[in-house]
Amino acid sequence: MQELIPDDLPREQVVVDLPKEQKFNADGTPLKRIGDDRVEKLAYKPGYWFVKVFIYPKYADPANAVEGVKRAPAPDFAIPGGILDESMYA
Repeated sequence: MQELIPDDLPREQVVVDLPKEQKFNADGTPLKRIGDDRVEKLAYKPGYWFVKVFIYPKYADPANAVEGVKRAPAPDFAIPGGILDESMYA
């Protein structure tokens, strides 16, 4: 299967993280970073194609599974779930 976004395009990372105060449990215990979610969007600047890689760090408390996983919400994209960055619509 052919990829929708070519692997050879340069990548620009955009980290969308939780505010510092949300990285703690109610008792003040810091949450542990357990991975990342990544979303790639094809973007364009005049004469330059690239890929914006949105990185969403995920946090959890290994001692308290009931709390679940916390992650910052995604920004409002022009087309939710689409692979094109807003720069493509300008």
